[in-house]
Amino acid sequence: MRIARSVVALTIILAATLSYGHAAYADSTTYTNTAAQPDASAKTEPAKTVSTPAVTVQTGDTLTAIASAHGTTVNDILVTNAISDPNLIEPGQVLQLPTPPQGLTGFSSSLKVAAAAFMAPPVQATQPVVQAATTTVVAQPTYRAASSAGNGYVWGTCTWYVKSRIPALPNQLGNGGYGWLSAAAAFGYATGSSPAPGAIGVESGHVVIVESVNGNGTVNISEMNYAGQVGVVHYRTTSASEFQYIYV
Repeated sequence: MRIARSVVALTIILAATLSYGHAAYADSTTYTNTAAQPDASAKTEPAKTVSTPAVTVQTGDTLTAIASAHGTTVNDILVTNAISDPNLIEPGQVLQLPTPPQGLTGFSSSLKVAAAAFMAPPVQATQPVVQAATTTVVAQPTYRAASSAGNGYVWGTCTWYVKSRIPALPNQLGNGGYGWLSAAAAFGYATGSSPAPGAIGVESGHVVIVESVNGNGTVNISEMNYAGQVGVVHYRTTSASEFQYIYV
């Protein structure tokens, strides 16, 4: 009986020892590295290449003609193709064309436009027309101031001159420009402060004819009895703001 118990105990100890040894062995041999490993199935994209435009030399071609046709320069073609002598090109030879920004596509036309603008003569500023002061003696008419024929204003005065220039103008507008604006408006004429060629310029005691208008705020006028010169037509340039205007 004692021998049997000893055998059983020895069997249990042996089994436990074998089990422990197996666990230790498993722990030491089943360890794996969990660090990420490259995926062998992943595809590697090939490096992209940039195609360079090229041209094949034809019989009769020159570098100048090729450069002009492709919007570049002879020097850029020489540099791109490592050519030392621009005269040594042969039919069938393939020349690589310069790529931007070395190429000059469209640049030639821009240069031509800029050059044309640079060479164009400058625009001359419009100069105002200044009328030289002159005088003209007008012959006295056969009728007098009291005459009802044609011009009813006193001969040689500013009002007589304006009426002689504009025959349709009424004879009842007043004397020496006084009241001409209101009287002309009553007859249906438009009035205002802006000058216009052919308008009547009115200031206190004087009327004139606007011959032309300048861009610098002046007008060229003609008048009579200026500075006491009775019957004399006088021309001068003066400020447009000097008058109010009757448009006829």
